[in-house]
Amino acid sequence: MNLASSPYMLIKAPSTCLRKFGMREIAAFLMFMTAFAAHAEAQLEVFAESSQSVGLALGQSGSMAIAIRNHGPDIAAYVQIGTFTFLASSPYYSYPMQIDAQPQCGTLMPGGPFGLEGQNFALGPIAPGQTVHCTVQVARNPTAVNSTNFSWQVFDFSDDPNHPYSQAAGFNVGTLTDIALSVEPVSFTLDQGVAHAIVRLHASNQSANAVAQFRLGACTDHGYPPFSIDGSIADGCGASHFSPSCFDSGFGYLIPALSAGQSMTCNLALTGRGAYVGPTAFAIGIHGTLFDPVSGGTVVDTNFSNDTVSLVLAAAPVAPVSIPSSTIATRVLTGFGLLALGLLMMRARRRHR
Repeated sequence: MNLASSPYMLIKAPSTCLRKFGMREIAAFLMFMTAFAAHAEAQLEVFAESSQSVGLALGQSGSMAIAIRNHGPDIAAYVQIGTFTFLASSPYYSYPMQIDAQPQCGTLMPGGPFGLEGQNFALGPIAPGQTVHCTVQVARNPTAVNSTNFSWQVFDFSDDPNHPYSQAAGFNVGTLTDIALSVEPVSFTLDQGVAHAIVRLHASNQSANAVAQFRLGACTDHGYPPFSIDGSIADGCGASHFSPSCFDSGFGYLIPALSAGQSMTCNLALTGRGAYVGPTAFAIGIHGTLFDPVSGGTVVDTNFSNDTVSLVLAAAPVAPVSIPSSTIATRVLTGFGLLALGLLMMRARRRHR
């Protein structure tokens, strides 16, 4: 059999096959395979090691501790970590950053992901299972009335094409707050089959920083509430024309300024759009940017989990009536007393017969 013409030649006679290619083609192929193997195996994770809430007053400094872990299985030869700094050139968003005395983390350089405005630093190689720890110092210039956030991420994904792990460590920096919303039912009635309810909305400032008035509402671009909502009632939340920024339409209520630790309540009337057949609900929440009432700068809400509430039109469950144990004992003793009195009266009647 002529090996040169055999379909199994690539397996049985590799040297014969390779002689058909030049050294340049072979070298290019080997480089491609080497690069492909290296780029496909280093799985990187970027996460925060310090608090993600970096509260800074004007002129104060703080830090952001970042960790970069290589989950392997191969070495990550070169890693570039960076963050966007949109509007950093504006004095109202000026937050200078630097890395001090950390050789493993290099030096902060200008330039953000995808060529946008930002800061970055390079490190590596990072062995499989190794974690590199970097701390970035951040200062808030006296002119930086606006708060901001930084999300540190891997710039070059070539070593981690599938990025199965978290690729960002986010930090909120500046004036921070936590506005918590909650709602409770007040009343429920049926009028000719149509449900009517009053619910009480609570808004609480759970931070040490005051917040100017803000909007609470919802966009209706993808659907309207299954019931009408009216804030123009006794102790109500007011008119609903303070709409958030929506693509099409929306509605909202203006919540007054809240100082540190302050709370407020207001009522909303819910009315069904037809005969009541069961509970219905619609979510509303904080919309738009929060502002400092003194400086007029932006404030960052650090907890989104309590920024939305669900308005529910439903019959309130009837709570079981609890009777104090002392009352129960009194009733039992009274019953026994009446029974004994009745027996004595029956005996007295028999004696008189």
